[in-house]
Amino acid sequence: MKFYTGSYTEHVGGDLAGNGVGIQCFNLDDQSGEITPLTSSATINPGYLCINQSKQLLYSFQERLETKLPLLLCFNIEGNKPELLYKQEITGGLPCHILHIKDYNCIVVSCYETGNFLIYDLGENGIPQSNPQNITYCGNSINKERQEDPHAHMAHFDSKHKQLLLADLGCDKVYCLKMENKLFKQVNSVDIPKGGGPRHMVQHPNGDYLFVNNEMTAEISLLKWETDKWKWIKNVSAISTPHLNHASASAIKISTCGAYIYVGLRSSNSISTLKFDAENETLLLIEKTDTRGITPRDFELSPDGKVLIVGNQDSESIVCFGIDVHKGTLNYRSQIKGVASVCCVKFEQ
Repeated sequence: MKFYTGSYTEHVGGDLAGNGVGIQCFNLDDQSGEITPLTSSATINPGYLCINQSKQLLYSFQERLETKLPLLLCFNIEGNKPELLYKQEITGGLPCHILHIKDYNCIVVSCYETGNFLIYDLGENGIPQSNPQNITYCGNSINKERQEDPHAHMAHFDSKHKQLLLADLGCDKVYCLKMENKLFKQVNSVDIPKGGGPRHMVQHPNGDYLFVNNEMTAEISLLKWETDKWKWIKNVSAISTPHLNHASASAIKISTCGAYIYVGLRSSNSISTLKFDAENETLLLIEKTDTRGITPRDFELSPDGKVLIVGNQDSESIVCFGIDVHKGTLNYRSQIKGVASVCCVKFEQ
């Protein structure tokens, strides 16, 4: 199996910086768990990656401040090495997430610094078009240091209900939009408990539950589809001890069966595993796994749901864990060192 990583290559902002090489491609032997480097492409701060369904194109960006004029990037990955096909300037600062939506042939870029979401139509060849739809919000929340303004952090497409869901860490909201006359328009919003900072989200395979990872409290907000809209149900902690405002949750993923939720915790260099019971709508913390490195900024599950790969940003390591598909638990298999400043992991689906 092939997977790609993005890494920070220079100063991003504040105390966030890196010395990686950009985009790298690896092979994972699903029998032994051995990770082998294949190719790399020098790219400035490719903070997040997405791959189209045909596995031909990889989309990314330069995670840079608005004053540094970050670029949207499109690579051909059919050959032995990612080849840059196209680039254009992004109208925003510190892009931090990118999503490909097959249903509407577009990509969505979330810009943390400027708090806006950019939606780019794709041409027949998959190349992003100019003049994207620019969705902006205003507001703030109770954490004066982190939530002084809107901070766009992730876009997720709810394919069952045909809604684009946008997580705003700065305003503690998830915005819900639908396509009307070739533009996404807001139809609802969900308030997340104040001070949590919604960062990333995953959807249950049945389509009727959404799990929102709150960066600053390490709580998962459980949302449910009821009476034709998303509603907040409750928050559940992904940690067993008080966070003291230093939880620093990162990524969230869900097992292929929908029974297990995985949450990365940079504050404790670990991954929490929670079991979800849809019938009773309960989330129970069942395991905490050391990532054997420092700052697990991102991780990904393999397409078959049997492997988890985590990138430890500040210890130059990528670690492979096997997943017990019946229990949801993680078992260490292997690691590769010398891979600097990893900030995104993405399998070919």
